[in-house]
Amino acid sequence: MILKKVVILLSAFTILSSCNSLVVRVGNLANRMSENVDRNKQNFLAIPFEKVSYTKLQVKRFDEIPIHLINATNFSTLLSNAGNYFKYFVIYTVGCQGTPSELRYIQKSDSLFSDQVKFFLISSDNIAAYLIQMLQKKLFRSGFFYPTYIIDHTVKSFLDDRKRGEIFRNQVCEECRGDIIGVPYVMLFDHSNRLLFHGYRGYKTEIPADIIRYFISK
Repeated sequence: MILKKVVILLSAFTILSSCNSLVVRVGNLANRMSENVDRNKQNFLAIPFEKVSYTKLQVKRFDEIPIHLINATNFSTLLSNAGNYFKYFVIYTVGCQGTPSELRYIQKSDSLFSDQVKFFLISSDNIAAYLIQMLQKKLFRSGFFYPTYIIDHTVKSFLDDRKRGEIFRNQVCEECRGDIIGVPYVMLFDHSNRLLFHGYRGYKTEIPADIIRYFISK
């Protein structure tokens, strides 16, 4: 009985930390329904990719956070233009139960290592005005005010959002192609754009969940 309870608890932790199971689709639906969104407003739209400077935005409202469209070519541009920093990329969805924890981790890491690491959030949600609005609200609440992105129509927008993320990550990262589908999915690059880590923090890896501190301290 004790062993059974331990297995159940471990399974629950895995589900909450990353959305790589069909079970979480039910949780995602409930999460999305709980968001206060205005589906009638069409001004919550993603904007074309731009080479914007990596600086913290001064925003007072959630809808002042721009969500830029991105594709594999744009990803290469971001990576090459990020300079002499570690680059922390996360593919995520607004409805995944692991997203709030990932955003908290990014905020904590940014407060400690902002002079060494740049953070890039890439949503694999479908491109819809109400989802853009939900993304903006979630980012606003978490205090993430850096430029952020959503995968453009080069990956079809009617697919499962995790599948969009998987297709995109396989386009930009050859080493990632053997990983299971899921979000939040992390790719960490060093100053020379060498891939240091890919996968899910703390999930089936010997590397500590605090991967940024782990690699910075090496």
